[in-house]
Amino acid sequence: MARPERVVQLTIPPHSVEAEQAVLGALLLDGGRTWPLVASLLTTADFYRADHRLIFDAIGEVARSGSAPDLVMVDAVLERRRQREDTGGFAYLGTLTRDTTGANAEHYARIVRERAQLRQLAEMGHRLAAAALGQGDRSAEQLAAEVSRDLAALHGRAKSGAGLVSAHELAGALVDDLDARREGATGLMTGLADFDDTTGGLEPGELTIFAGRPAMGKSALMVTIAAHVSRDKPVALFSAEMPALQLARRAAALLGNISQTRMRRPDRLTDEDWVRISDGASKFRDRKLWIDDKQLPPMTHIRAECIGHKARHGLDLVLIDYVQLVSGTGANRYEQLREVAYGAKALAKELSIPVVMLAQLNRGVEQRERKRPFLSDLRDSGSIEEAADIVGLLYREDYYDQQFGMPNVVECAIEKHRNGERGQCLWHFAGEFSRMTALDEGARRQYRHLVAQAGRRKGSEE
Repeated sequence: MARPERVVQLTIPPHSVEAEQAVLGALLLDGGRTWPLVASLLTTADFYRADHRLIFDAIGEVARSGSAPDLVMVDAVLERRRQREDTGGFAYLGTLTRDTTGANAEHYARIVRERAQLRQLAEMGHRLAAAALGQGDRSAEQLAAEVSRDLAALHGRAKSGAGLVSAHELAGALVDDLDARREGATGLMTGLADFDDTTGGLEPGELTIFAGRPAMGKSALMVTIAAHVSRDKPVALFSAEMPALQLARRAAALLGNISQTRMRRPDRLTDEDWVRISDGASKFRDRKLWIDDKQLPPMTHIRAECIGHKARHGLDLVLIDYVQLVSGTGANRYEQLREVAYGAKALAKELSIPVVMLAQLNRGVEQRERKRPFLSDLRDSGSIEEAADIVGLLYREDYYDQQFGMPNVVECAIEKHRNGERGQCLWHFAGEFSRMTALDEGARRQYRHLVAQAGRRKGSEE
């Protein structure tokens, strides 16, 4: 008995010959008008058929020379390139012009581009499968980061051709934005009233940097913001410096109003302490907060995690502690930090969410007579300042002046605000509870008075 023949089903990659022909015909009929419209949407590689790629490339050569492409000039280019036989000669060019009206060239160009992108997606899938099932030395995380990068590039290209938006459209969007703000919609509130009043909150697409020397309260600030925002919005926190369990302890201490020191000695806890810990742990458990404590994480890791997390759970805020501990590529430290800083800014724009990064200030602050920091003190790279939309510099007077009469106050000098005013925020730093709270007006006046007194005292000592 003869064995039945196996039927092999071949999958033809997505394409539209008709759309490709319509685009080429429109370019040959009215290239002077149509080429600028089509060139912003398509590249030669977007055409499925090899002969169509050659014809489109020849049309592009004529157009880039300053002439309006037509049958004769494109045929001449193909002849010079010895590609006439590969493209069907003058007869096929004539067929292209006869079979189209020249109208709706942009519509057909978008069809060609979409089919090309579907082919790219299929190719990515094949490459990923081959890499994942093969014997390569790349980890699953590296593969995921590569796929995420390729998808982002494809997504960015999918939006090309619509990058320029008319003033008419923008005016409508501006009015809508103002209406939303009038109704109370502003940026993401941090829970620190003076910062929120000065900046309008953390805006989508913006990168905010909080920088300071050690012991200025950077980690407490991060925990405070994370605990406040994650009450009802998903937050991702990347901690390259502190283990996730330690951050959880700090958050539970803040939410339960119990000292971290007491939590480290459970054998000495009272019944009241346990009630506070239970309350803090319960509140922490209900927060929409995810923590990643990978050491020296590359920016590709952070980006891949955020993209995946937004797809699965949503994402409204990213916190990174801290910029100098994130790995970057480059020949030197400046190039590495530039990649990290601009990568964080690109992530904020891509996901349309705010990104907050902590940063370390260099030791030059300690060597000066006056310790208040400047933007130039951002450690290792000015690119951090360049990439940021907001930069807040943290300083504690009592840390450097043991005689100062109002301890545990943190100044946050907003030294850069790309879209608004600069200003000074004053917060109380409760280190044992990892908590920052804004000073009330009376405390603010008292603090400024004491700072002025301390300045006069130091001046007289000098």
